[in-house]
Amino acid sequence: MKEFISKLREKLTKNNKKTARIAAIVVAVIFVITVTVFSIIYFRAKANIKYSQDQLEKIALTKVKGEVVGVNRELNFKKDSFDYDFKIKTPNNVLRDVKMDSEYGVILNSKGNIKKQTKKNNTNKVRKNNKNKQSKNEDNKNEDNNSNQE
Repeated sequence: MKEFISKLREKLTKNNKKTARIAAIVVAVIFVITVTVFSIIYFRAKANIKYSQDQLEKIALTKVKGEVVGVNRELNFKKDSFDYDFKIKTPNNVLRDVKMDSEYGVILNSKGNIKKQTKKNNTNKVRKNNKNKQSKNEDNKNEDNNSNQE
């Protein structure tokens, strides 16, 4: 392996101009291909827009009452469309995040609910469920033992 690398270095130092020219061509071709692919995806997504930002904002405000304080537009590569992320401040001063699809005009997800479960609440629920399961198992064992004794 070391011999191969040393031979490669010798060839590269002998033909510096050729190597630099080939490297520049390769980089330029990769750049052109990348720009072409991204522009094709972008224009396909732009053609798939059936709902404008204003229309989506109205739909989001019917779901969550309040005022829009921020909007973020993302390119969804899988669906070739744009997803809008609306930040909505509710009258209770809670920030809600509503993500919408510009092709279908539907709400993809909504985050920032007023009733948030804390980690402590979740662990308490798990503990209660485990205790209930254990008590049911013990009751079943006791019933089996009683039936076996008779």
